[in-house]
Amino acid sequence: MIVISDGDLLREALIKQANIFSDRKVNGLISVSFPVEGSIAWQNGDPWKEHRRFMNRTLRTLGMGRSLMGKRINDECLNMCDYVDKLEGNPINPDQMMTTMTCNIMNAVALGKRYDFNDPRFVKLRRDCKEILDNLSNTSIYNMLPFLYHTRLCKRYREAVENVTIYVKNEVIEHDKSFNNNSLRDVIDYYLREVKRGSRVTDEEDDDDEKDNEHTCSFINDQFCWRGVLDLLIAGVDTTSNHTMWTMLHMAYYPEIQEKAQAQIDQVVGRDRLPTLDDQPRLPLVTAIAREVLRTSIGTTTVPHHTTQDTYLKEFFIPKGTQVLGNLWSLNHDPEVFEDPYVFRPSRFLAEDGSLQGLSDVKSFGIGPRKCPGEPMAQQECFLIMAILLHRYNLVFPEGDPIPDIRGRVKGMMLLPDKYRLRFIRR
Repeated sequence: MIVISDGDLLREALIKQANIFSDRKVNGLISVSFPVEGSIAWQNGDPWKEHRRFMNRTLRTLGMGRSLMGKRINDECLNMCDYVDKLEGNPINPDQMMTTMTCNIMNAVALGKRYDFNDPRFVKLRRDCKEILDNLSNTSIYNMLPFLYHTRLCKRYREAVENVTIYVKNEVIEHDKSFNNNSLRDVIDYYLREVKRGSRVTDEEDDDDEKDNEHTCSFINDQFCWRGVLDLLIAGVDTTSNHTMWTMLHMAYYPEIQEKAQAQIDQVVGRDRLPTLDDQPRLPLVTAIAREVLRTSIGTTTVPHHTTQDTYLKEFFIPKGTQVLGNLWSLNHDPEVFEDPYVFRPSRFLAEDGSLQGLSDVKSFGIGPRKCPGEPMAQQECFLIMAILLHRYNLVFPEGDPIPDIRGRVKGMMLLPDKYRLRFIRR
Protein backbone atom coordinates (compact mmCIF):
# COMPACT_ATOMS: atom_id res chain seq x y z
CA MET A 1 0.00 0.00 0.00
CA ILE A 2 1.11 3.56 -0.66
CA VAL A 3 -0.29 6.79 0.78
CA ILE A 4 -0.19 9.92 -1.39
CA SER A 5 -0.02 13.13 0.63
CA ASP A 6 1.23 15.52 -2.05
CA GLY A 7 -1.59 17.40 -3.76
CA ASP A 8 0.00 17.48 -7.20
CA LEU A 9 0.74 13.75 -7.11
CA LEU A 10 -2.75 12.93 -5.89
CA ARG A 11 -4.35 14.96 -8.68
CA GLU A 12 -2.02 13.27 -11.17
CA ALA A 13 -3.13 9.86 -9.91
CA LEU A 14 -6.86 10.28 -9.37
CA ILE A 15 -7.66 12.75 -12.16
CA LYS A 16 -5.06 12.64 -14.93
CA GLN A 17 -4.46 8.88 -14.55
CA ALA A 18 -7.97 8.06 -13.35
CA ASN A 19 -8.24 5.15 -15.82
CA ILE A 20 -5.38 3.46 -13.92
CA PHE A 21 -6.14 4.51 -10.34
CA SER A 22 -9.96 4.38 -10.14
CA ASP A 23 -10.49 0.67 -9.45
CA ARG A 24 -11.19 -0.61 -5.96
CA LYS A 25 -10.12 -3.98 -4.67
CA VAL A 26 -12.86 -5.63 -2.69
CA ASN A 27 -11.50 -7.19 0.46
CA GLY A 28 -12.20 -7.33 4.16
CA LEU A 29 -15.80 -7.49 5.34
CA ILE A 30 -17.16 -6.08 2.07
CA SER A 31 -16.07 -9.25 0.27
CA VAL A 32 -18.16 -11.48 2.54
CA SER A 33 -21.03 -9.15 3.44
CA PHE A 34 -22.51 -7.82 0.21
CA PRO A 35 -22.42 -8.54 -3.51
CA VAL A 36 -20.19 -6.19 -5.46
CA GLU A 37 -22.49 -6.03 -8.50
CA GLY A 38 -24.66 -2.94 -8.28
CA SER A 39 -22.47 -1.16 -5.72
CA ILE A 40 -21.76 2.47 -6.60
CA ALA A 41 -18.80 2.35 -4.20
CA TRP A 42 -17.10 -0.98 -4.98
CA GLN A 43 -17.88 -2.13 -8.50
CA ASN A 44 -15.26 -1.46 -11.19
CA GLY A 45 -15.02 -1.12 -14.98
CA ASP A 46 -17.79 -0.21 -17.40
CA PRO A 47 -20.65 -1.22 -15.05
CA TRP A 48 -19.37 1.22 -12.42
CA LYS A 49 -18.95 4.00 -15.02
CA GLU A 50 -22.52 3.44 -16.23
CA HIS A 51 -23.75 3.39 -12.66
CA ARG A 52 -21.88 6.58 -11.72
CA ARG A 53 -23.42 8.47 -14.65
CA PHE A 54 -26.86 7.19 -13.71
CA MET A 55 -26.43 8.15 -10.04
CA ASN A 56 -25.08 11.62 -10.81
CA ARG A 57 -27.98 12.27 -13.18
CA THR A 58 -30.57 10.92 -10.74
CA LEU A 59 -29.28 12.89 -7.77
CA ARG A 60 -29.19 16.04 -9.88
CA THR A 61 -32.84 15.48 -10.73
CA LEU A 62 -34.06 14.42 -7.28
CA GLY A 63 -31.79 15.86 -4.67
CA MET A 64 -29.88 18.77 -6.04
CA GLY A 65 -32.60 21.02 -7.38
CA ARG A 66 -32.67 23.92 -4.95
CA SER A 67 -36.43 24.25 -4.46
CA LEU A 68 -37.10 20.51 -4.08
CA MET A 69 -34.10 19.83 -1.89
CA GLY A 70 -34.73 22.94 0.16
CA LYS A 71 -38.27 21.83 0.96
CA ARG A 72 -37.06 18.40 2.10
CA ILE A 73 -34.42 19.89 4.38
CA ASN A 74 -36.77 22.59 5.64
CA ASP A 75 -39.48 20.06 6.53
CA GLU A 76 -37.03 17.94 8.54
CA CYS A 77 -35.56 21.01 10.25
CA LEU A 78 -39.04 22.07 11.37
CA ASN A 79 -39.64 18.62 12.83
CA MET A 80 -36.30 18.84 14.61
CA CYS A 81 -37.08 22.33 15.92
CA ASP A 82 -40.40 21.11 17.34
CA TYR A 83 -38.45 18.40 19.17
CA VAL A 84 -35.81 20.86 20.43
CA ASP A 85 -38.38 23.42 21.59
CA LYS A 86 -39.90 20.81 23.90
CA LEU A 87 -36.54 20.54 25.67
CA GLU A 88 -36.98 24.16 26.86
CA GLY A 89 -33.24 24.81 26.79
CA ASN A 90 -32.27 21.67 28.69
CA PRO A 91 -29.01 20.08 27.49
CA ILE A 92 -28.96 17.21 25.02
CA ASN A 93 -26.42 15.16 23.12
CA PRO A 94 -27.59 16.09 19.60
CA ASP A 95 -26.04 13.07 17.86
CA GLN A 96 -29.18 10.94 17.59
CA MET A 97 -31.30 13.94 16.64
CA MET A 98 -28.94 14.91 13.81
CA THR A 99 -28.60 11.34 12.58
CA THR A 100 -32.38 11.01 12.52
CA MET A 101 -32.82 14.21 10.55
CA THR A 102 -30.13 13.46 7.94
CA CYS A 103 -31.37 9.88 7.64
CA ASN A 104 -34.88 11.16 6.92
CA ILE A 105 -33.56 13.51 4.24
CA MET A 106 -31.71 10.63 2.58
CA ASN A 107 -34.78 8.41 2.96
CA ALA A 108 -36.87 11.02 1.16
CA VAL A 109 -34.45 11.09 -1.77
CA ALA A 110 -33.76 7.35 -1.96
CA LEU A 111 -37.01 5.79 -0.71
CA GLY A 112 -39.59 8.57 -0.86
CA LYS A 113 -40.55 8.27 2.83
CA ARG A 114 -39.77 9.61 6.27
CA TYR A 115 -40.24 8.42 9.86
CA ASP A 116 -41.03 10.11 13.16
CA PHE A 117 -38.02 10.58 15.42
CA ASN A 118 -38.96 7.77 17.79
CA ASP A 119 -40.45 5.30 15.30
CA PRO A 120 -38.99 1.92 16.37
CA ARG A 121 -38.49 0.87 12.73
CA PHE A 122 -36.46 3.99 12.12
CA VAL A 123 -34.43 3.58 15.31
CA LYS A 124 -33.59 0.05 14.20
CA LEU A 125 -32.58 1.18 10.69
CA ARG A 126 -30.30 3.91 12.07
CA ARG A 127 -28.71 1.51 14.52
CA ASP A 128 -28.11 -1.15 11.86
CA CYS A 129 -26.60 1.32 9.37
CA LYS A 130 -24.25 2.61 12.07
CA GLU A 131 -23.22 -0.94 13.01
CA ILE A 132 -22.35 -1.68 9.38
CA LEU A 133 -20.41 1.53 8.84
CA ASP A 134 -18.46 1.14 12.09
CA ASN A 135 -17.37 -2.38 11.18
CA LEU A 136 -16.44 -1.52 7.59
CA SER A 137 -13.94 1.00 8.96
CA ASN A 138 -10.35 0.40 7.89
CA THR A 139 -9.40 0.01 11.56
CA SER A 140 -12.10 -2.53 12.44
CA ILE A 141 -10.64 -5.84 13.59
CA TYR A 142 -13.35 -7.63 11.62
CA ASN A 143 -12.39 -5.77 8.46
CA MET A 144 -8.77 -6.85 8.89
CA LEU A 145 -9.79 -10.45 9.74
CA PRO A 146 -12.91 -11.04 7.62
CA PHE A 147 -13.11 -14.75 8.45
CA LEU A 148 -14.50 -13.60 11.80
CA TYR A 149 -17.69 -12.70 9.89
CA HIS A 150 -18.84 -16.30 10.27
CA THR A 151 -18.17 -16.46 14.03
CA ARG A 152 -20.22 -15.44 17.03
CA LEU A 153 -18.06 -12.34 17.37
CA CYS A 154 -19.70 -10.89 14.25
CA LYS A 155 -23.27 -11.89 15.08
CA ARG A 156 -24.50 -8.33 15.61
CA TYR A 157 -22.90 -7.17 12.37
CA ARG A 158 -24.39 -10.08 10.39
CA GLU A 159 -27.81 -9.25 11.80
CA ALA A 160 -27.40 -5.61 10.78
CA VAL A 161 -26.39 -6.60 7.23
CA GLU A 162 -29.39 -8.91 6.93
CA ASN A 163 -31.81 -6.35 8.40
CA VAL A 164 -30.78 -3.48 6.13
CA THR A 165 -30.64 -5.71 3.04
CA ILE A 166 -34.14 -7.06 3.69
CA TYR A 167 -35.42 -3.55 4.41
CA VAL A 168 -34.16 -2.12 1.11
CA LYS A 169 -35.25 -5.17 -0.92
CA ASN A 170 -38.76 -4.88 0.52
CA GLU A 171 -38.84 -1.20 -0.40
CA VAL A 172 -37.94 -2.12 -3.99
CA ILE A 173 -40.76 -4.69 -4.08
CA GLU A 174 -43.30 -2.17 -2.76
CA HIS A 175 -42.10 0.48 -5.21
CA ASP A 176 -42.47 -1.94 -8.10
CA LYS A 177 -46.12 -2.58 -7.17
CA SER A 178 -46.97 1.12 -7.40
CA PHE A 179 -44.47 2.15 -10.08
CA ASN A 180 -45.64 4.87 -12.46
CA ASN A 181 -43.26 5.81 -15.24
CA ASN A 182 -44.92 9.23 -15.49
CA SER A 183 -44.42 10.03 -11.80
CA LEU A 184 -40.98 9.01 -10.53
CA ARG A 185 -40.78 9.57 -6.79
CA ASP A 186 -37.26 8.69 -5.67
CA VAL A 187 -34.01 6.90 -6.50
CA ILE A 188 -35.64 3.47 -6.44
CA ASP A 189 -38.17 4.53 -9.07
CA TYR A 190 -35.37 5.75 -11.34
CA TYR A 191 -33.62 2.41 -10.97
CA LEU A 192 -36.85 0.57 -11.77
CA ARG A 193 -37.37 2.67 -14.88
CA GLU A 194 -33.90 1.69 -16.15
CA VAL A 195 -34.55 -1.99 -15.46
CA LYS A 196 -37.97 -1.97 -17.14
CA ARG A 197 -36.95 -0.25 -20.34
CA GLY A 198 -33.39 -1.52 -20.76
CA SER A 199 -32.77 2.06 -21.19
CA ARG A 200 -31.67 4.62 -23.64
CA VAL A 201 -31.19 8.08 -22.18
CA THR A 202 -29.32 11.25 -23.01
CA ASP A 203 -26.47 11.97 -20.61
CA GLU A 204 -25.67 15.47 -19.53
CA GLU A 205 -22.10 16.51 -18.93
CA ASP A 206 -20.95 14.55 -15.88
CA ASP A 207 -18.56 15.41 -13.05
CA ASP A 208 -15.47 14.47 -15.08
CA ASP A 209 -16.38 16.84 -17.91
CA GLU A 210 -17.07 13.88 -20.17
CA LYS A 211 -19.86 14.26 -22.68
CA ASP A 212 -21.86 11.29 -23.84
CA ASN A 213 -24.52 11.34 -26.47
CA GLU A 214 -27.19 8.66 -26.46
CA HIS A 215 -26.11 6.09 -23.95
CA THR A 216 -27.37 2.60 -23.13
CA CYS A 217 -27.55 1.77 -19.41
CA SER A 218 -27.12 -1.88 -20.26
CA PHE A 219 -25.62 -2.95 -16.94
CA ILE A 220 -28.40 -1.85 -14.58
CA ASN A 221 -30.43 -4.85 -13.45
CA ASP A 222 -32.63 -5.82 -10.50
CA GLN A 223 -29.70 -6.12 -8.11
CA PHE A 224 -28.65 -2.53 -8.77
CA CYS A 225 -32.03 -1.36 -7.43
CA TRP A 226 -31.34 -2.43 -3.87
CA ARG A 227 -27.53 -2.56 -3.82
CA GLY A 228 -27.09 1.05 -4.98
CA VAL A 229 -29.69 2.34 -2.52
CA LEU A 230 -28.02 0.41 0.28
CA ASP A 231 -24.75 2.25 -0.45
CA LEU A 232 -26.58 5.58 -0.25
CA LEU A 233 -28.18 4.77 3.10
CA ILE A 234 -25.05 3.44 4.77
CA ALA A 235 -22.56 6.04 3.56
CA GLY A 236 -24.73 9.11 3.06
CA VAL A 237 -26.38 9.41 6.44
CA ASP A 238 -23.44 9.17 8.80
CA THR A 239 -21.15 11.53 6.90
CA THR A 240 -23.69 14.36 6.70
CA SER A 241 -24.66 13.92 10.34
CA ASN A 242 -20.98 14.00 11.29
CA HIS A 243 -20.48 17.26 9.38
CA THR A 244 -23.42 18.87 11.16
CA MET A 245 -22.24 17.63 14.57
CA TRP A 246 -18.82 19.16 13.95
CA THR A 247 -20.35 22.45 12.81
CA MET A 248 -22.52 22.79 15.93
CA LEU A 249 -19.51 21.97 18.10
CA HIS A 250 -17.46 24.71 16.44
CA MET A 251 -20.26 27.25 16.84
CA ALA A 252 -20.45 26.58 20.59
CA TYR A 253 -16.64 26.56 20.82
CA TYR A 254 -16.28 29.85 18.93
CA PRO A 255 -19.28 31.96 20.09
CA GLU A 256 -17.88 35.10 18.44
CA ILE A 257 -18.09 33.38 15.02
CA GLN A 258 -21.59 32.14 15.87
CA GLU A 259 -22.67 35.71 16.67
CA LYS A 260 -21.29 37.05 13.39
CA ALA A 261 -23.16 34.36 11.44
CA GLN A 262 -26.38 35.10 13.31
CA ALA A 263 -26.00 38.82 12.61
CA GLN A 264 -25.64 38.13 8.89
CA ILE A 265 -28.66 35.80 8.93
CA ASP A 266 -30.77 38.39 10.77
CA GLN A 267 -29.76 41.12 8.32
CA VAL A 268 -30.55 39.04 5.23
CA VAL A 269 -33.48 36.93 6.39
CA GLY A 270 -35.00 38.92 9.22
CA ARG A 271 -36.89 37.37 12.12
CA ASP A 272 -40.23 36.72 10.41
CA ARG A 273 -39.27 33.69 8.32
CA LEU A 274 -36.72 30.87 8.19
CA PRO A 275 -33.69 30.84 5.87
CA THR A 276 -33.97 28.94 2.59
CA LEU A 277 -31.48 27.70 0.02
CA ASP A 278 -32.34 30.77 -2.05
CA ASP A 279 -30.71 32.86 0.69
CA GLN A 280 -27.37 31.07 0.38
CA PRO A 281 -25.73 33.56 -2.05
CA ARG A 282 -26.38 36.33 0.50
CA LEU A 283 -25.15 34.29 3.50
CA PRO A 284 -21.52 33.69 2.56
CA LEU A 285 -20.32 33.41 6.17
CA VAL A 286 -22.57 30.39 6.84
CA THR A 287 -21.21 28.70 3.71
CA ALA A 288 -17.65 29.60 4.74
CA ILE A 289 -18.18 28.12 8.21
CA ALA A 290 -19.50 24.86 6.76
CA ARG A 291 -16.56 24.64 4.35
CA GLU A 292 -13.99 25.39 7.06
CA VAL A 293 -15.49 22.60 9.17
CA LEU A 294 -15.14 20.27 6.19
CA ARG A 295 -11.52 21.32 5.80
CA THR A 296 -10.48 20.94 9.43
CA SER A 297 -12.62 18.16 10.80
CA ILE A 298 -14.03 15.65 8.31
CA GLY A 299 -12.04 13.54 5.86
CA THR A 300 -8.80 11.73 6.72
CA THR A 301 -8.23 9.52 3.65
CA THR A 302 -9.98 8.39 0.50
CA VAL A 303 -11.46 4.92 0.24
CA PRO A 304 -8.59 2.69 -1.03
CA HIS A 305 -7.95 2.75 -4.79
CA HIS A 306 -6.29 -0.04 -6.78
CA THR A 307 -4.02 0.30 -9.81
CA THR A 308 -4.94 -1.65 -12.94
CA GLN A 309 -1.48 -1.51 -14.59
CA ASP A 310 2.11 -0.45 -13.98
CA THR A 311 2.59 3.32 -14.03
CA TYR A 312 4.72 6.21 -12.81
CA LEU A 313 3.88 9.21 -10.65
CA LYS A 314 6.73 11.55 -11.53
CA GLU A 315 9.82 9.50 -10.67
CA PHE A 316 7.94 6.99 -8.51
CA PHE A 317 7.15 3.57 -10.02
CA ILE A 318 3.74 2.20 -9.02
CA PRO A 319 3.24 -1.47 -9.94
CA LYS A 320 -0.05 -2.99 -11.04
CA GLY A 321 -2.22 -4.13 -8.15
CA THR A 322 -0.99 -1.51 -5.69
CA GLN A 323 -3.48 -0.27 -3.11
CA VAL A 324 -3.43 3.53 -2.93
CA LEU A 325 -4.80 5.85 -0.25
CA GLY A 326 -5.18 9.58 -0.81
CA ASN A 327 -4.32 11.62 2.28
CA LEU A 328 -7.17 14.14 2.28
CA TRP A 329 -6.11 15.49 5.65
CA SER A 330 -2.77 16.51 4.16
CA LEU A 331 -4.45 18.26 1.22
CA ASN A 332 -6.82 20.14 3.51
CA HIS A 333 -3.94 21.27 5.75
CA ASP A 334 -1.43 22.17 3.05
CA PRO A 335 0.26 25.41 4.21
CA GLU A 336 0.90 26.38 0.59
CA VAL A 337 -2.87 26.45 0.02
CA PHE A 338 -4.21 27.39 3.47
CA GLU A 339 -2.41 29.94 5.60
CA ASP A 340 -2.24 28.80 9.25
CA PRO A 341 -3.87 25.48 8.28
CA TYR A 342 -4.46 24.32 11.86
CA VAL A 343 -6.39 27.46 12.79
CA PHE A 344 -10.19 27.44 12.44
CA ARG A 345 -10.75 30.53 10.31
CA PRO A 346 -13.88 30.63 8.09
CA SER A 347 -12.87 34.08 6.86
CA ARG A 348 -10.18 32.45 4.69
CA PHE A 349 -13.01 31.67 2.25
CA LEU A 350 -14.21 35.29 2.13
CA ALA A 351 -12.74 37.88 -0.24
CA GLU A 352 -12.37 41.53 0.77
CA ASP A 353 -15.79 42.32 -0.69
CA GLY A 354 -17.38 39.50 1.34
CA SER A 355 -17.85 37.12 -1.60
CA LEU A 356 -16.78 33.49 -1.41
CA GLN A 357 -13.40 32.29 -2.63
CA GLY A 358 -11.33 29.10 -2.60
CA LEU A 359 -14.18 26.70 -1.81
CA SER A 360 -12.96 24.12 -4.34
CA ASP A 361 -9.61 23.86 -2.53
CA VAL A 362 -11.28 21.70 0.13
CA LYS A 363 -11.16 18.01 -0.84
CA SER A 364 -13.01 16.25 1.98
CA PHE A 365 -15.32 14.40 -0.44
CA GLY A 366 -12.42 13.03 -2.47
CA ILE A 367 -11.23 13.91 -5.96
CA GLY A 368 -11.55 12.35 -9.39
CA PRO A 369 -14.26 10.03 -10.70
CA ARG A 370 -14.54 8.21 -7.36
CA LYS A 371 -15.40 11.28 -5.34
CA CYS A 372 -18.68 11.16 -3.45
CA PRO A 373 -21.60 11.70 -5.88
CA GLY A 374 -23.71 13.17 -3.10
CA GLU A 375 -21.35 16.07 -2.35
CA PRO A 376 -23.61 18.88 -3.67
CA MET A 377 -26.58 17.48 -1.77
CA ALA A 378 -24.55 17.18 1.45
CA GLN A 379 -23.30 20.76 1.08
CA GLN A 380 -26.86 22.03 0.71
CA GLU A 381 -27.99 20.04 3.75
CA CYS A 382 -25.32 21.35 6.07
CA PHE A 383 -25.77 24.95 4.95
CA LEU A 384 -29.53 25.03 5.43
CA ILE A 385 -29.56 23.00 8.66
CA MET A 386 -27.02 25.35 10.24
CA ALA A 387 -28.68 28.50 8.87
CA ILE A 388 -32.01 27.45 10.41
CA LEU A 389 -30.44 26.41 13.72
CA LEU A 390 -28.47 29.66 14.06
CA HIS A 391 -31.52 31.70 13.08
CA ARG A 392 -33.61 30.08 15.80
CA TYR A 393 -31.18 29.21 18.62
CA ASN A 394 -28.02 30.13 20.45
CA LEU A 395 -25.84 27.01 20.72
CA VAL A 396 -24.03 26.89 24.07
CA PHE A 397 -22.29 24.29 26.20
CA PRO A 398 -24.10 23.52 29.49
CA GLU A 399 -22.50 25.04 32.57
CA GLY A 400 -20.37 22.47 34.37
CA ASP A 401 -19.92 20.20 31.34
CA PRO A 402 -16.33 19.62 30.24
CA ILE A 403 -15.46 21.44 27.01
CA PRO A 404 -14.89 18.73 24.37
CA ASP A 405 -11.56 18.43 22.59
CA ILE A 406 -11.99 20.29 19.31
CA ARG A 407 -9.47 17.93 17.66
CA GLY A 408 -11.80 14.91 17.84
CA ARG A 409 -10.77 11.32 17.24
CA VAL A 410 -9.92 9.29 14.16
CA LYS A 411 -12.17 6.36 13.30
CA GLY A 412 -11.34 4.63 10.03
CA MET A 413 -11.51 7.21 7.26
CA MET A 414 -13.40 9.76 9.36
CA LEU A 415 -12.62 12.21 12.12
CA LEU A 416 -15.35 12.14 14.75
CA PRO A 417 -16.09 14.71 17.46
CA ASP A 418 -15.99 13.61 21.07
CA LYS A 419 -19.41 13.24 22.66
CA TYR A 420 -20.81 16.52 23.87
CA ARG A 421 -24.03 18.15 25.02
CA LEU A 422 -25.56 21.43 23.91
CA ARG A 423 -28.26 23.77 25.06
CA PHE A 424 -30.45 25.13 22.27
CA ILE A 425 -31.65 28.48 23.62
CA ARG A 426 -34.40 30.23 21.65
CA ARG A 427 -33.35 33.60 20.31
